[in-house]
Amino acid sequence: MPVFVIEQRDCVAQQLLVALARREHAGRTPKRLLEPSLGTWNQLKGNLNHAHLLALVAEDAAVRFPLPADLARVLGEDAAQDFAKIPPVRAYEWLQHITPEALDTSSSDAIASAAKALGLPFRYAGANLHKLQTGTRVLELPGTGGQLVARAMTRSPDATLHVNCTILTRDWADRALAGVVAMEFDAPHQDFIRDDPDLAWATSAAERGRFDLVFGLDPDKGGAFDADTLSSRFPVATIVLV
Repeated sequence: MPVFVIEQRDCVAQQLLVALARREHAGRTPKRLLEPSLGTWNQLKGNLNHAHLLALVAEDAAVRFPLPADLARVLGEDAAQDFAKIPPVRAYEWLQHITPEALDTSSSDAIASAAKALGLPFRYAGANLHKLQTGTRVLELPGTGGQLVARAMTRSPDATLHVNCTILTRDWADRALAGVVAMEFDAPHQDFIRDDPDLAWATSAAERGRFDLVFGLDPDKGGAFDADTLSSRFPVATIVLV
């Protein structure tokens, strides 16, 4: 298996562990990773190791959050590896490094930290990201992994990812972070996340008119689309590049 695929797998695994631990810490799921001294696991594990623990909690999480918990969905069927193949000592070290700071930090900071770890841009001015009203439909362009709608969601108490947001992705890091965003905002099944690097789906005749806002990264900061191009493709939407 190519080294870069192993590195991608390990990066996804670390962010998944943190996202799962944050859900446990928030009381959304029973404590398994955060159970004191991993008591239940140590009673039942037999010959299994910490990598198997990671694989089991990922398999369970993938039912509701296939991104980032299902490696085949994140990395692709050909590249995906089993979490259980991670060296056990590495999985143990990751568990030990889930700090109180990682659990107690704000959603915005947690998502920015995950973006940085995944190699995605995470420094941008978010002041222009509109508050979402109940009926607002917002599209996030590929390349930022859901960070922009997440920022808007933090100040939009009546909005939900399923109803108001669509996140477009282009690669494994984008998909992984979009999954972390979904876990952070407790939005399972993730039908609002779509692979669409060239905007073929989003700008189809059936879809292009449904969005009120289009969020993306400014080309000067690595964004793939400029405002004029986006205005022509989404004629009824307000374009917001940060």
